[in-house]
Amino acid sequence: MAESVIGLFTTELAKPTRPWRAAEQREVATVQYVVCFNRRRLCEACGNMAPARLEEAFFPSGGP
Repeated sequence: MAESVIGLFTTELAKPTRPWRAAEQREVATVQYVVCFNRRRLCEACGNMAPARLEEAFFPSGGP
């Protein structure tokens, strides 16, 4: 599963937007990608919900 996420990251962010001029640009782009991946992107395996929303539904108090 992690290999799939790394492949998506490489295909969607790393290859199209490189080369970055500074490490800070790469860091900001990575954080933005992760936020989008966890909060906005719908996941078919999660019933077309964002992973963060599914986690909130499963753990309503904020954590295990």
